[in-house]
Amino acid sequence: MPFFGFIRFHDYPVWRPEVLLVVGAILALGAPFGLLISIRAKTLGAAAITALLLAWLGGTILASNQDMFFVVESARHWLVNIAGSAGMYIVFFGGFALVVGTIFFLASRLGQYLGIVVATAFGMASVSVLIAPTGKIFLGEFYRNPAIAQADLPPIVHFILDEHIGLQGLPSDIEGADELRNELIAFYESFGFRVFGRAYSQYADTKVSLAAMLSGQPHNYITSGEDAEASRTHLSQNPWFEHLAEQGYRVRVYSSYDVNFCGKDESPIHSCFGYSANSISSLKDSNLPAVILAKAISASFLDTVILYRMWLDTSPNVVRQGAVLPNWLRQEHKFAAPASLPVLRQVLQDLHREPRGSAYFVHLLIPHHTYLYDQDCRIRSDIESWANHVSPDADFASGQINTPDSRKRSYATYLEQLRCTKSQLRAFFEDLRAIGTFEDGTIIVHGDHGSRIAKVPANGRFADRLSNSDLVDLFSVLFAVHGPGIESGYDNRLRSLQSLFAEIALQHAQSPEPDDIVLSFINEFGDPIPGKTWLRMPMPNFGAALSAAPEDGEAPIN
Repeated sequence: MPFFGFIRFHDYPVWRPEVLLVVGAILALGAPFGLLISIRAKTLGAAAITALLLAWLGGTILASNQDMFFVVESARHWLVNIAGSAGMYIVFFGGFALVVGTIFFLASRLGQYLGIVVATAFGMASVSVLIAPTGKIFLGEFYRNPAIAQADLPPIVHFILDEHIGLQGLPSDIEGADELRNELIAFYESFGFRVFGRAYSQYADTKVSLAAMLSGQPHNYITSGEDAEASRTHLSQNPWFEHLAEQGYRVRVYSSYDVNFCGKDESPIHSCFGYSANSISSLKDSNLPAVILAKAISASFLDTVILYRMWLDTSPNVVRQGAVLPNWLRQEHKFAAPASLPVLRQVLQDLHREPRGSAYFVHLLIPHHTYLYDQDCRIRSDIESWANHVSPDADFASGQINTPDSRKRSYATYLEQLRCTKSQLRAFFEDLRAIGTFEDGTIIVHGDHGSRIAKVPANGRFADRLSNSDLVDLFSVLFAVHGPGIESGYDNRLRSLQSLFAEIALQHAQSPEPDDIVLSFINEFGDPIPGKTWLRMPMPNFGAALSAAPEDGEAPIN
């Protein structure tokens, strides 16, 4: 029943072979429970139903309240303070035994009718999920302000390519990275861009990095979880959108639902187009074999089962070492890149309809993990080769998210996805040239932070373990700009993304240059530790061997 709801929510055809393969696997795994019910309904059957109901109740409670982990932890500390450790365990196991006993008693009372009752109840629920109207994941324009007069202005296209590392940040110890750097330099120079090879972000978190950038205040460092939460208003209410609106532009935003750039009615945004950062619907038009699609669907569905994720996170010696699960089930999959390419095409269609008078702000989750594209933008048919920025063998408690080998494997697939990204941008720029809006238009292309394919995370708890290589992996970021009055070429100065944007886009001169990066303090659940001041430290002077481009600074956008 939950699986069919998952499939329908993601607008995936129910009767496709890959879906039926997963259904067959679920039925096969459920057969032992059915056998127990048919053999000894009063005892074994009741026990099987009790286990299933406990798993369902636990998953439902945890999924309905994202703070439930903290509630449980708070309750545990409270009981320890009152009754001591022994008392806490007595209360916990006593309460658990009461719940289990009650469910088992009720199930055992059904006796020989247990199988009929269960089959009828779950069968009706499954049928209702299949035929009843249901919510679906949404792709398209969901927000529009009243129309404004269209000015005769050259277009501005602002691309954020999530997880795009800077060109000098590409690690020379990875095979093919130096070659790709030269390809990217030649690519951007061929289109007249000014590229800042040693740009870096002051933050390694998407929302914090972009909120700080859009605020136009790179010297006002965000140094706590409270600061970060307050800064998020800048994602939708910011000087950049206001500046564009004041110039007479219609501001059109395209973003995933993970990051809200659209705000409310009082924002200067004209329209907003949204897409899901992680949906199996992104794969339904691919040419992957049904078996591979079935694996991808299974992995994505299990990622939504809270108890399953808890088991993965708490069983490193069994699960993470591959003793139980294959790699494609041990690793989290996000289908962000294939979700982003249709959005790029949508932007191009809108530019064809409205080539002047609009500013297009586009957040694309490419080359963002999972790295499943080859350099020709074909999804690789071997799901075992799909990689993330974090190894499935990561040990978060000790601060190790990659080994040297897993980092090398992830970077190999990441570089291919970078080449795919480059090919998509090339087609986009050539199309802009064909419709006559490239030369006088302004195009900004940048990342939000590094690839984050590091051995140690951007967490202040493990600051003493971070190497310069880790910091470059985490913070190096692409920044390239093309437009009237902007001199093309390669600039090798160490510049922060936040200061570059303030200077070039908002025309706020930066002196002195901010040169620190910030490490947040994150707990085991990935949330900022309350009241903890984040750690500021200098960005290492990376990739300085390449000869610098002209010493004069770039001209601002007019």
